Amino acid sequence: FHALLHVAVWSILLFVPISLHLESPDVIGIRWTVRNVTVMTMCLIAFYVNYLVAIDKLYYTRRYLLFIIANAILFWALQHFRDWGCVTLENLLAENIRPPHKMSDAAHRLFVFNDIIYFALVVLAALGVRHSALISEVELRNKKLENETLTSELSLLKYQIQPHFFFNSLNNIYALISLSPSSAQKAVHSLSKMMRYMLSTLNQNFVPVKSEAELIQSYISLMKLRMPAKFHIEAHFC
Repeated sequence: FHALLHVAVWSILLFVPISLHLESPDVIGIRWTVRNVTVMTMCLIAFYVNYLVAIDKLYYTRRYLLFIIANAILFWALQHFRDWGCVTLENLLAENIRPPHKMSDAAHRLFVFNDIIYFALVVLAALGVRHSALISEVELRNKKLENETLTSELSLLKYQIQPHFFFNSLNNIYALISLSPSSAQKAVHSLSKMMRYMLSTLNQNFVPVKSEAELIQSYISLMKLRMPAKFHIEAHFC
C-alpha cells in the first residue's frame, strides 16, 4: 500500500506539468513544462536519497552536520543536473519553434532560490514520512512482540496446568476404581479425550466451538469426581 501511494503521488507531481503543456503547446508552455518536470525530478531524487539512506545513516545517528553537508552536496549536484536537463530538453522540444531563450542572471538566481525552498521542503517531507514509517514499524514490531509474549505465556500456562490437573484426575480415578468401576471407566475416557484435545490444539490459534464445548463437558465430568454426591452441576450449550 505504501509503495502504491508513493508511486501515485510522484506520478501526479511529474505528469501534471506535461498535461498543462498539452493545453498550451507554445514556447513558453514548453519551457515551463521542462522547468517543472526537471524540478520535480530533482525533488524525487532528493526525497528518496534522504528517505532511504541519509535519514537513517546520518540524521538518526545524530550526525547532523554530515547530514547537512550531504544534502548541500546533493543540492549542488542536482542543480547542475537540472540546468543540464533544462537546456537539453529545451533544445530537443523547442528547436523547431525558435532558439532557446537565454535566461538572465537575475532570473537564474530566482530559480535557484526557489529550488532551495523546494529542496528544503522535500527534505522536511522525507523526514516526516520516514519518521511516520518508523513509528508504524515500531508499533507493528511491539504488537507482534506482545502477541508472541502472550502466546508464550499461554503455552507455559498450559504446560503448568496440564500435569497438575492430570495427576489430580488420576488420583481421583484411582480412588474411584474400587467404589465404582464403571464411573472410573467413564472418567478415564473423559480424561483421555481432554488430553488428546489439548495436545492436538496446543499450537492452534482457532478451534471449533463444538470442540471447546466437548472439552468443557469432559472437564465438568472429571470435576464431579471431587465433589460430594449431593453436589449438582448443570451445563447447557446452545
